[in-house]
Amino acid sequence: MDNLIGRVLDDLMSRDLLDDTVVMITGDHGQEFNDYGKNYWGHGSNFGDYQLRVPMVVHWPGKPAQRIDYRTENFDIAPTLMGDLLGCQSPDPSHYATGNGLFEPQERPWSIAHSYMDYALLTKELAVVTHASGNVDVVSRSLEPVRNYELKPSIALRVLEELSRFYE
Repeated sequence: MDNLIGRVLDDLMSRDLLDDTVVMITGDHGQEFNDYGKNYWGHGSNFGDYQLRVPMVVHWPGKPAQRIDYRTENFDIAPTLMGDLLGCQSPDPSHYATGNGLFEPQERPWSIAHSYMDYALLTKELAVVTHASGNVDVVSRSLEPVRNYELKPSIALRVLEELSRFYE
């Protein structure tokens, strides 16, 4: 993969296009190698950080190099490209996308992730996992069970609204 990325960048440089081209390199999931000692390998089997966190490298002409330490999501790519690159001036980017601009730090009290069959409401500390069967588990971000957790109704309602926003 590194070689292929290098070839793309070399080609852009050889044609004097790199200074006019936004390049984003990321992934859609992390990869776990039994990091929590719970016999999880690969991806798509839980909502722990090893399977959810992915690197992102961005070359954006005119923007200074920086390291972003706040949480971002792949959902942030579309609003960033639409607003910062294409100049869309929608007063509310939520009309066309889920997410925020990558270069605009915002507090995220929660986010949503999904696997093939399940989805989860994620906070900094835990994951509320809803399985296809309808069962719900609450686990820490290191996958330890959390007992007696009560989800605030206002958060549950906001999550349901977000999950159904683009469905009719």
